[in-house]
Amino acid sequence: MNRVSPSKVESEGRWHAWVAFAIVFCGFGAAAANQLRVQWFGRARVLQNAVAVHRLDSTRFLTAQRGAIYSSDDKLLAWSTDESSFGLNPKDVPLNPALYRELSNVTGIPASELYDCASRGGPVREWPVGLNSEQTDAVDRIKRKYSADGIWCKPTGRRTYPLLEYGAPVVGFVDNGVGRAGIEQSYEKTLRGTPGMQIGVTDGEGEFLPWTIKTSESKPKIDGKDVHLTIDSDLQTVAMKSLAAACESNKAKTGICIVMRPDTGDVLALASWPTFHPDEYQLARLMSHEKQRTSPELNPNVAYVFEPGSTFKLFTIALGLDSGVVHLSDTVNCTGSKQFSTKVIHCAHGARHGLMTPDLCIEQSCNLAAATWAVKIGYDRYYDLLKRLNILKPAGVGLAHEAVGQFRTNEFAKLLQMANLGFGQSINVAPLRLAAAFTVFANHGIMCEPRLVASVGGDPMPPAKQTRIFSAETADRVRRMMELCIDSPAGTGHNLKIKGYALAGKTGTAQKLGSSKGENYVSSFVGIVPSNQPKALVLVMIDSPSNGSYYGASVAGPVFRDVAQFTIQKNHLPPDRPGELTLAVR
Repeated sequence: MNRVSPSKVESEGRWHAWVAFAIVFCGFGAAAANQLRVQWFGRARVLQNAVAVHRLDSTRFLTAQRGAIYSSDDKLLAWSTDESSFGLNPKDVPLNPALYRELSNVTGIPASELYDCASRGGPVREWPVGLNSEQTDAVDRIKRKYSADGIWCKPTGRRTYPLLEYGAPVVGFVDNGVGRAGIEQSYEKTLRGTPGMQIGVTDGEGEFLPWTIKTSESKPKIDGKDVHLTIDSDLQTVAMKSLAAACESNKAKTGICIVMRPDTGDVLALASWPTFHPDEYQLARLMSHEKQRTSPELNPNVAYVFEPGSTFKLFTIALGLDSGVVHLSDTVNCTGSKQFSTKVIHCAHGARHGLMTPDLCIEQSCNLAAATWAVKIGYDRYYDLLKRLNILKPAGVGLAHEAVGQFRTNEFAKLLQMANLGFGQSINVAPLRLAAAFTVFANHGIMCEPRLVASVGGDPMPPAKQTRIFSAETADRVRRMMELCIDSPAGTGHNLKIKGYALAGKTGTAQKLGSSKGENYVSSFVGIVPSNQPKALVLVMIDSPSNGSYYGASVAGPVFRDVAQFTIQKNHLPPDRPGELTLAVR
């Protein structure tokens, strides 16, 4: 028997191991060389072939996120959800029942409905199912799994409006991704951003291979910018609710309530009635009258014009005092009527006030005294005031359809025009522009232009322009006259008093010329809260009250009082007349 020596066996084992190692090494080397050839030297040719047969090419459209809208107290007024709709093109999907079962599990759409749509080969169809990001990712995985190019998810662009109808007049709404009213419309380009597109080769999971992205053809998305408003969300809600109650109880046609910070011009509330639900704008209607509808594209605070009525007497008295034409000791004897040129003007409600000083004219709202002093002031001086107040210009806060004021500069009967202008007739102005003009009496003679947008994309907007209109002495004196309107038992706004606090105000009841029965008046009230250290300028105007009462104090005044009460509470203002509270307790 031949025996093999151990040394020989060991030698042959080592030889076999080296042979095996060489074979494996050559295999790996060949594979590496092939990958090097394909991925480096032949990469361009491979990619060209892939592009030619459209196997790996992919174009992905990137939807820009619409910017949000915030209030001054950093509460969301409008923001976009991440919801997506589901779409199917029957021409580009396989008829595999398993595909539709998986899609149904994710989308909630019945598998039979999906399969029926695909098998019929009809038109493209979309389901507004509101898929979240996890669901859209799942749909994308199913799409790749079954090579179903004909299914997709598309962002709905749906907006959420937390304040609902209370914020709608300011914020507006979005229709099919486009702003159609309010800030959504006027800041459309800023909010919507710019969509992008990515083109390149994807891997088996649908992810782009970084080195294949065609940067020259791709375009990054640019999300929309956020817009911060000056609106106080709580004050906006209070103003809207109070205004709605007043308009409904008085069966009015339209109503507005504006709250401004007189020292900055910031608009804290911009309420209007009727309002609408932004989620249901197609069914927009008055709150209480189902058959009537409102136009959400028009905000009456800036798009309508009204006669200011007796609130305008404040400017007549201030201009007379500031120009030296009228003095505090001057008097006019109100007998109830007086002829100006060819027309007899009557005092409101048939009143015969007797001797009227400027203080009493504001307190008791005498038309004849205001008309007499306006004529004495004269056209040139008064028209110059209108221009300095910018009262005939659009509001300038960026909302759509801002109206300009109306005043006949070519009126041939200027004396009669001046008499009417003295108590707020023969002129029509947009409410927000009128409110801005009234800031002179809460800001020591300086007028602040209105400002509605505080910042865009984090960049602060310029502060509102300020212009001195009257001397501080004149403006402060007229403000004290406005206090009499509320404090004096004979004052037209006496019932609006809040005990413990000094408030300033002026009523207005403008009779509309040529109006039909039941639409004869615009009832208004302008007030300052509080009078000594103003935090808010409030203007309320209610058009065509038709439930019996039409006086500014009884129709518009309660809205002012509600807003004043809330302003006092929100700012934690201590009583500046504590003695009144003591008397009330006793």
